[in-house]
Amino acid sequence: MPSATGPDNVHLRHLLIRIGDALSSAADLSDDCQRYVGELIDGAEAVDGDHHRLQQLDLLSQTLHDLTGVIARTAARVPPDVSIDLSAVLSTVGLNALARTLAGADTRDHQIAGEFELF
Repeated sequence: MPSATGPDNVHLRHLLIRIGDALSSAADLSDDCQRYVGELIDGAEAVDGDHHRLQQLDLLSQTLHDLTGVIARTAARVPPDVSIDLSAVLSTVGLNALARTLAGADTRDHQIAGEFELF
């Protein structure tokens, strides 16, 4: 259902694209973690459950990559005039950097490399 855009509204297609980008970044990070953990396990004495944990991490990576594709295909099918109340959506997001990214803010200047956000 189309709705008018306002200060708290954003085109749903744009929000879905931002969510897809965040999922893609999370999937890439998961891939990196999987490689790193795999290298650590290869160089150390095996612990019960290591291979299961690596399989779970691989499943997480595959899931994130698949969700990225689903979101991208969904965004491509959303009519350009459909908007959503962004403030209502972002009120559920706990990570400030993610909320800024989903809101369309440039987060490159907000967090200096090496800094982290406390949960």
